[in-house]
Amino acid sequence: MQWGLKQNSRSGFTIVELLIVVVVIAILAAITIVAYNGIQNRAKQSAAQSAVSQASKKVLAYAVDNADQYPPDLAAAGITNTTGLQYSYNNSVTPRTYGITATNGAFSYYISSASPQVTAGGYSGHSQGGVAAIKNLITNPSFEAGASGWSPSGNITLSHQASGGLYGAAFHRGTRTSTAAIGIYSPQFAIESGETYTGRMSARYITNQAANLRFQWYNSSGTVLTPSTGSTSASANGSAWQTLTYTATAPADAVAARFDIVLGTTGSAAGDNLDIDGSMVVKGANAYGYADGNTAAWAWDGAVNASSSTGPPTQL
Repeated sequence: MQWGLKQNSRSGFTIVELLIVVVVIAILAAITIVAYNGIQNRAKQSAAQSAVSQASKKVLAYAVDNADQYPPDLAAAGITNTTGLQYSYNNSVTPRTYGITATNGAFSYYISSASPQVTAGGYSGHSQGGVAAIKNLITNPSFEAGASGWSPSGNITLSHQASGGLYGAAFHRGTRTSTAAIGIYSPQFAIESGETYTGRMSARYITNQAANLRFQWYNSSGTVLTPSTGSTSASANGSAWQTLTYTATAPADAVAARFDIVLGTTGSAAGDNLDIDGSMVVKGANAYGYADGNTAAWAWDGAVNASSSTGPPTQL
């Protein structure tokens, strides 16, 4: 009698079958993530909408009880949790105005005296969509309020040009009275010692004359400290506007600054013009596109065309 050996045959997954399983799992995971993100986003939107709606009701209730005066802050209106909320008001104009923005993640909604319904986006001057607002520290930055606050160096005469500006209608013109170096100096503004600031200015001047942007620093006694000066490229065309930028760090004892433009003597002649417009100084090392309180989503921090202004940053 012969005994034979019985071989066991085993079958496994083929490479193709394994790949199919992996692909199916990946598709299911992607669907789950998308669905989860969608649920999260809707929850954030709903939370922001609810927050701004509730805050607006309390602000309006405060006004009813206080001779139509809006509260000085959200705490005065009884709002204890201000996380994600921004509030602005103006009781000195007629009609009085207010605006509230609520942000949750990348979603912002606002209500204002002019837009009483919950609206996507942010109130003018507020951060929105997860992007923090920035402040243009220059007052009268595009000369729509005349030449107020700006001053000349020697050897230059300033004149306000009411039309032809790069931003808005107006711009500022300095005319040489001799071949000496000239400069135009911004209004003084408050800064924080040791912090970095970036300035930008649009200028138009004679070809091949090198311009310098400069921060002139001041201490608490009003004493001028050593200025920070940065060279810029020469203008390619004396009739064309160009944007100049400069970044510097304030000295440890500086509390205020001016932002200046200085033009050298190369090729200079009496009667040459130095035109400037769209001045902007922001805290930090980033240069942004020009904006002021007349720009969409921006707001003046005080008098129109004559104060600092705040709003979302734009690309240079």
